[in-house]
Amino acid sequence: MVLAAALAPNSWLAEVVSFFALPIVFAAGLQAWYGLALFSLIPRLLGWRGSGALAASPELRATPLPGSLVFVPIGSGAGGVAGLAVGLASSTHSVWLVALVYWLVGTVYGLVAWQLARRGFLLPPESL
Repeated sequence: MVLAAALAPNSWLAEVVSFFALPIVFAAGLQAWYGLALFSLIPRLLGWRGSGALAASPELRATPLPGSLVFVPIGSGAGGVAGLAVGLASSTHSVWLVALVYWLVGTVYGLVAWQLARRGFLLPPESL
């Protein structure tokens, strides 16, 4: 909301887009992350045992779900799209500047979410 007020003052469209951009990144990233994690379980479900890394050891159960890197492209893409929408609504700044700022914010948000998921701070709801 602060970005919307600074880059596109008095624009209701910029406020709405800014309000929903990061929560949509989080929700879409969680769904994609869980989907990728389920997809990575297919070899284990089919019984493929490769190098033993897929064995159900206690260490493997303690590791976070794979596929959390998906937060970065989702955050980057959503930030760019939100920046274009806000940039078109902005009367004080150029579209490319607003899009760049929003893209950077979305990318940083995606990187932070990825690191939180990778380090085990974001957990599936059923494990809480």
